[in-house]
Amino acid sequence: GVLLQELTDLVHARAGRLDVHLRPVDVAEVVANVLEDLGPSRHDLGVRIPDDLPNVIADPAVLTRIITALAANALRRSAPGSAPILAASRCGDRVEIQFQDNRLKAAGSLPGSSSSAVPTPPPAGGEQHGYGAFAVAAARDLTEVIDGSLRTETGDGGGLIVTVTLAGAAARGAAPPPVA
Repeated sequence: GVLLQELTDLVHARAGRLDVHLRPVDVAEVVANVLEDLGPSRHDLGVRIPDDLPNVIADPAVLTRIITALAANALRRSAPGSAPILAASRCGDRVEIQFQDNRLKAAGSLPGSSSSAVPTPPPAGGEQHGYGAFAVAAARDLTEVIDGSLRTETGDGGGLIVTVTLAGAAARGAAPPPVA
């Protein structure tokens, strides 16, 4: 199902055959749809999207695939009981959508305490191999198809941070969305 769709998207993206229609897209709306698609696991994902986040220039279907793949990957990689985060923010004339898995399991610590955290072992394959690496590679290719960029970095304690950067709608001279 999902893996086959991601593989098909990746092949089409690399061959330049993915049908893309760039336009202003509401990130919060896309994330809401993704959360519905994730089913019960959506409750394990911390979502932080400001109300004043500008629209991005993207293809809504492609952006949905990117966010779904990266959110599912963050959920898979996170330690049990440690919610991964999906956060979006304005960065100049661009918008960043960041996924951070939480590989750390607090060792008996309460929020705000100074107890050390103990890293949990990585899932089979780690981030360099297996489905996780494939999901990030596919998301990177799809992000480039919609004129965005994707970068990865290791977070504090070994978790993976994936940041998708897209042009804000105003950056491309797009008209603001109509007021309802």
